[in-house]
Amino acid sequence: MQKSSEFHSPVLEVIQNRRSRRAYADRPVEKEKIDSLFEAARWAPSSINEQPWIYVYATKDQPELWHKIFDSLNDSNKVWVQNAPLLIASLVRVNFSRNNRPNTSARYDLGPANAYLSLQATPPGLNFHQL
Repeated sequence: MQKSSEFHSPVLEVIQNRRSRRAYADRPVEKEKIDSLFEAARWAPSSINEQPWIYVYATKDQPELWHKIFDSLNDSNKVWVQNAPLLIASLVRVNFSRNNRPNTSARYDLGPANAYLSLQATPPGLNFHQL
């Protein structure tokens, strides 16, 4: 498949404008913007509305937690992530909360939640790069 930045069919503007850049401004992300990211993820579809995702995030104002997330990355990503003012780790519960049985859709369900989060980051000008 050839990579291209041209759209061959109409898509939503938020999809057209989303990018995964590897450069970050050295300024904090406002709490309201962070909250809106997770609100968007909350509305993602999931098997029987389980919402098995868990997000852990840290800003540069939380250096201990920020570095724990940062230290979990591979070295090639650390080179450019080191300037990110906000890091988010997405985790998933692999068992249903109501009966503790395996949720075979959990990892799949995390995908739309991350996509919604990514798209929500676009209009306020946040750069969202998944690793």
